[in-house]
Amino acid sequence: MSDNHGNPNNILVIFVINGNTYNDIEINVKAILHSVIQKVLKQTNNLTKKIEDWRLTFNDVEIDLSTKASDAGIIEGSILFLDIISPGGGGSYEPDSY
Repeated sequence: MSDNHGNPNNILVIFVINGNTYNDIEINVKAILHSVIQKVLKQTNNLTKKIEDWRLTFNDVEIDLSTKASDAGIIEGSILFLDIISPGGGGSYEPDSY
């Protein structure tokens, strides 16, 4: 259980960032995830990419960073995955025919 530092909206979650696990990361469930992710990336020294270059998934669903953690169903002990978005679309290249 989280020692929420006097704020009942604070919970502890687990972040897996590019395969590295960070336990007991405190977040505010009423905060917008964009600001939560900025703080988490700074706290874990993952500062090489812009926030727009990251994808957040929870329960195998990509989460919109403009939502609140509570609205995404994130609760105490949740495991959240942050991964760098791969450049390119992964589509196939078809040259123009002349």
